[in-house]
Amino acid sequence: MLKTAREDQVRQWAVMALATLGDAESVPQIETMLNDFSPFVRVTAAMGLGMLGSDTGLNVAVALSHDEFFGLRCRAAEVLSYIGSPGAVVRLGEMQQTDPSSTVRSESAECLGRAEVEALDKDIVLARLKEMLAPDNPNPPRWAFVYLAEHFGPEATPFLRQLAETSGPLQHAATVALLQVDSEMVMLPHTRRRAQ
Repeated sequence: MLKTAREDQVRQWAVMALATLGDAESVPQIETMLNDFSPFVRVTAAMGLGMLGSDTGLNVAVALSHDEFFGLRCRAAEVLSYIGSPGAVVRLGEMQQTDPSSTVRSESAECLGRAEVEALDKDIVLARLKEMLAPDNPNPPRWAFVYLAEHFGPEATPFLRQLAETSGPLQHAATVALLQVDSEMVMLPHTRRRAQ
């Protein structure tokens, strides 16, 4: 499908399916999509490569982070967080500070937070997420609930349950995260490999 599909959307789906399946052998084929005529396929290829632990899509993601269409800049921010290299983190910081779109600045801030957490040891990550989601934090990041559910599952359940049972601004998001853990709902994994 990567080689033969004419529809942009089909090539994007093929890239994401291979990345979600963790098919490292498909990296060379996905890399060819970095030169696709569609910027949406290129950004998806960069994301897929990032999910498979490759930073070969970094230049494409950085280039698309300057695109005039804010939707592509938002996708590029997400890709940069999956890549997580020092250059990717620097660009996310720039986008958070200087992008003309408040939506892109907000998305960049969340992606930067995810990228920084992803670089930490698992025990430190859990403690950091609990700090971020403390009831006295007026602006908890929405991605932190999803990250807890995806990466810590049952281990995060007591903490999420406590938030879900406490009236306040975190109650709804914590309840949704609990439902995700309890239902074993499949979410798009953030599978960038940690540096050893």
